[in-house]
Amino acid sequence: MKLADDFYQRIQDRVRARLSEDQLDGLIVTVPGDVAYLIGFFYAVTERPVYLWFGRDGSRFALLPELDAEYAAAQGVHADIRTYFEYPGVRTPEQHLADELAKSGTPLARIGVSGALTIGARAALVDALPASSFIRTRILSDLRLRKEPEEIELHRQAAEVCDEMLGAGRALIEGALRSGDRCPPRATSPAR
Repeated sequence: MKLADDFYQRIQDRVRARLSEDQLDGLIVTVPGDVAYLIGFFYAVTERPVYLWFGRDGSRFALLPELDAEYAAAQGVHADIRTYFEYPGVRTPEQHLADELAKSGTPLARIGVSGALTIGARAALVDALPASSFIRTRILSDLRLRKEPEEIELHRQAAEVCDEMLGAGRALIEGALRSGDRCPPRATSPAR
């Protein structure tokens, strides 16, 4: 189930408000769950990083490997999509990110990053954006503590699925105990 467009708009507005409060020029997001939360892009982590940029000035884009561009577009992500050619290559993804940020004209003195940013990724960002300071921020973790109505509904549905699975498991165990069979029951071979 995909969340409605206004969900993403509300969340992104709150991120920008916090950037202003915290006097940050922008936020670089690298955690897949946070990327999905902010723009609705779900992807598998590979050696090719995804960088999501949120500027206090309203700039916003996801920098992805070229291979993922069509996949992101099909998901209807709530950010501009920018790409870099396969990695490893001549230039690092962080250098491509620096290029894209330079094109946007966004101030880059103070950039927020989450505490989940790896040491290696942070070093690569420092190398690519040497004039910027990277400040650990809890913007996203704080925002994610308060669930929106749409999120609560999805949690409710997930709990129903879990309840059904637990009920089915319990029924298997109870049936095995009543019949004296082993648990889990023996799998039958498919007919050939």
